Amino acid sequence: MVLTYAWHEYTHAMAAAREKQLSQAEAAKAQLMDWAASAGIPLVHIECLFPFAKTDFGLSVWLFLDSDASVERLQADGTIDRLRQEFLSRLSASGYPPDWLPDITFGVDSHENVVRDHEGSYLYRLR
Repeated sequence: MVLTYAWHEYTHAMAAAREKQLSQAEAAKAQLMDWAASAGIPLVHIECLFPFAKTDFGLSVWLFLDSDASVERLQADGTIDRLRQEFLSRLSASGYPPDWLPDITFGVDSHENVVRDHEGSYLYRLR
């Protein structure tokens, strides 16, 4: 009985932590989109992917720019790294656990590629 209660409390805590992680990631996405727009960066979409395992709090963030040319140009001039740092900064400011930050990975692609090679579907691009 005690083990069952402890397991229930543990799974409840994991679910609450995941819910908070989702909320923080969504807020960081919105803030980064606003920041990029004000900085004239052609960021058109962000996808956050979370593992299915309830105890794995990894996060994969995909940044989609308007075109293949923008991806190349902004990788070359360091803007992509700046976008990554801005996203991490916003997560950190929201109280995101510092020990989870190093586990965040980033991918970059273009909306142009999604339309051309993946039927316009970010889901198809990310699967």
